[in-house]
Amino acid sequence: MIYQYLQPVTCRWKTISLLVSNHGNVCYNTDSKGKEGNQFLSYIDSNIELIRHALGTPLATPLRIVKGLSTLLRTMQKLALKIPTYQYIDESMVTVQASAEDIWNASTNRFKKDYSVKDTRNGLRMLALGGMIVPCTWKMLNKEAKNNKLDSIRATKNESGYHGTSSVYMIPDLSYFENLHCNRITHGFSIKESLTYLSVSTLYDYDVANLVFGNLNNWAIPTPSVNQAYKLATLVRIEGVITLEEAKKYLVPSRYPEGYTPPTSNAYFINQLNALKMTGWMYSQGIFYDYASKVVPKFVPEGVSKNSKVLYTRPAMKQ
Repeated sequence: MIYQYLQPVTCRWKTISLLVSNHGNVCYNTDSKGKEGNQFLSYIDSNIELIRHALGTPLATPLRIVKGLSTLLRTMQKLALKIPTYQYIDESMVTVQASAEDIWNASTNRFKKDYSVKDTRNGLRMLALGGMIVPCTWKMLNKEAKNNKLDSIRATKNESGYHGTSSVYMIPDLSYFENLHCNRITHGFSIKESLTYLSVSTLYDYDVANLVFGNLNNWAIPTPSVNQAYKLATLVRIEGVITLEEAKKYLVPSRYPEGYTPPTSNAYFINQLNALKMTGWMYSQGIFYDYASKVVPKFVPEGVSKNSKVLYTRPAMKQ
């Protein structure tokens, strides 16, 4: 099923249940048991040391090969120390409630110079893919956190529910290497490029995609199906070379909510293809997405500029 609601995943990590209150976009701990709660922050300090000395651990490769990812992960740990909340369903793990813009603002000056808020959002999804943070769905929140948010909704008479409020991220203990999936982040990744629900679900499955794109609203993700992606790969292998226009019909969301307008801009389709390329799924299928100048001229469709990008197979590639 393609258009599906995001569900929580089973996780061995736990968080403590405390009462929180909203101050702007960031949530602050207001529990009277503050000193008692501080004991649960000790693993965050250990996380920071582990990130700083990641060599020889599963964290080493993704933090080294994807520029900006190490800084972003450290920023999440520092926010966990500065503004800890305890909203996860179990006890002992810290959560951070913050928007991508909040996290970008809390980062280093160098990071803010090199990367945008959009890049920050991309990086957060990569951290989630690697198991280094967990975006919370509504079902992942503890009872107090849910009640607190519902009270806020009632107080503001917000009929749209929790729509638009900052995301909540559970911060795991990074020393539990068996819970990490750092091998999912490979050399092709860049936080300048967006992961898409399709790119994650094709390479792994819908459960992993649901985790990466988890959100408090349990928003459905309008997306092409995995089957569509495989049909696209089959077409490329049959034809040898196809254009973006020919690929579009395989990348239109197969199911979407009422009122949703299917995308028509080239940017949407290019983003889907770039993500499928970045994760390595295209390569695993024996197809490539690059400029037509890299294709043997006789295979390039008529009227296609050498500066246009096309999908092609290895036999059509210039040697």
